[in-house]
Parts: sequence; C-alpha cells; structure tokens
Amino acid sequence: MKMKTVIYTLALGSFLFFANQSMGQVLPRTNDEMEERADSLDMAREKAVEEQKAEENISELETETEDAEMKAREARRVEKEANEAARESRDAYRAERKAQKAKKQAEAQARKAEKAREKAAQVEEEAENDN
Repeated sequence: MKMKTVIYTLALGSFLFFANQSMGQVLPRTNDEMEERADSLDMAREKAVEEQKAEENISELETETEDAEMKAREARRVEKEANEAARESRDAYRAERKAQKAKKQAEAQARKAEKAREKAAQVEEEAENDN
C-alpha cells in the first residue's frame, strides 16, 4: 500500500506539474497588459475626439469665412452707394450754384433793361418836350 501511495502521489504530482506548464503557456493578461490596452483605447478615443474637434473647427472657420465675405460684400455695396450719394450731392450743389449765378445774372440783366427802358422813356419825353 505504501508503494501505491507513493506511485499515486508521484503520478498526481507529475500530472499537476505538466498540466501547470501547459496551462502556463496561455497566461491570463497581466495588469500591465490590461493597462496598456486601456491606454491604447483611451488614446484612440482621444484621437477620435481631437479629429472631431478639428473637423468642427474647420467647419466653424469656413462659416466664419463665409460670414466675413458676406460682410465685406455688404460693406463694398454700402460704400458704393455712399460714393454715389456723395457724387449726386456734389452734382446737385454745383447745379444749385449755377442756378444761383444764373439768377443773379438774370436779375442784373433785368435791372439793366429797366434802366435802359427808363432812359429810353426819358429820352422820348425830352424829345417830346423839345418839339
């Protein structure tokens, strides 16, 4: 019986020894491996978030660029209208000055004509008085 116990003990021990080695080839992941995997997943997520933010920033910049272009077009249009209004105002001022000058000349001419009529009437009266 002692021999059987020794053989069984040796057989069981050797079985456990070989079983442990075959099981040892497929080791469960260690904490370091699990942390590395978690870190790589975190980095992948962060990279995806950064790419999404970059895309959002690009689309935001494109929108801002379009808004700036629209504002610039509007500013050019307003400036053009202001220049046209200034030109029209300047032309109106010049026309008004010409009209005032023409009025003064017409008034001066009317005064001269009145004086000429008065003189002509006076000459006629003198001519009648002489006759």
